[in-house]
This record gives sequence, structure tokens and C-alpha cells, in this order.
Amino acid sequence: MSVRSTDDFDKSVGMRIRSQRLLANMSQQELAERLGVSFQQIQKYEKGANRVGASRVHQICKALEVSMSSIYEGHVEAVGMRSSALSAIHQFLATREGLALVQGFQKITAGNVRSHLIDLIEELGNVSSAQDRSIAIRSLASRETEKRRKSDTR
Repeated sequence: MSVRSTDDFDKSVGMRIRSQRLLANMSQQELAERLGVSFQQIQKYEKGANRVGASRVHQICKALEVSMSSIYEGHVEAVGMRSSALSAIHQFLATREGLALVQGFQKITAGNVRSHLIDLIEELGNVSSAQDRSIAIRSLASRETEKRRKSDTR
């Protein structure tokens, strides 16, 4: 019996393990110690270089205090799916920056503030140089100031 290589599903499971570990504010070393494996093994799981068996996923979920569905959720629909956009989203959410951005955004309850942040991020994503980013920020700020002036005069 030959050893099967990993596939997109294994990479997706690994990204979700990483996301859950970051949400739990746990290091790879700490998770490894709880599972009795090396931190390098955790790295391999998270990168999808090594397959994660069901019993190991169960141990990981217990260590992270999450349900198994948090690791497998959405995979039924995604099996065989080659969506680069979905993959990019999962990869982004598996980073500290992505996680911090999502958590911070979820704390914002004012819809208009969320909307302004989305506008700013989209604008910044459309420019390539630091000078252009500065111009984009000033432009967006002046448009918002103008909108406020108009609404105040009504």
C-alpha cells in the first residue's frame, strides 16, 4: 500500500487548523506539546504537507476547544473546487494579520464606519505606490467631509 500525497482538501484542513489555533491564541509549540508531537509536525499539518487523520483532528479540536465541524465546515461544498478566490480567503484568514483584521472589523458596530473602511481598503488596493496611497486616503477623506457638509446643511 503506497502513501497518498496530500491534496487541496488537506491544505484546506491545515489552514483551518491554523486559523483555529490563532483564534485560540496558541503557539505551534503549545499545540504540539498538548498533542505529544513536534512543532514541526504542526507546521506540516497547517501547510498541508502532511495529512491529518480523523483521530488527530479530534485531538487537535480537543486541544483547541473547538468542534470538529470548525475544521471540516464547508468542505463538502468545496471538494474538488479550484476557486483561487476561496483559497486566497482561507490563506488570508490563516494569518495573524487576517485574523486581527476580521476580529477588529467584527467589533465595529456602526454600519457607516464599516462602509468607510471598506471604501478605504478598496481604494488602497487599487493603487501601487506609497504616494498614490497617500493621495487616495486624502481623496477619500475629502469626499467624506463633503458628504458630511451636505448632510449637515439639509
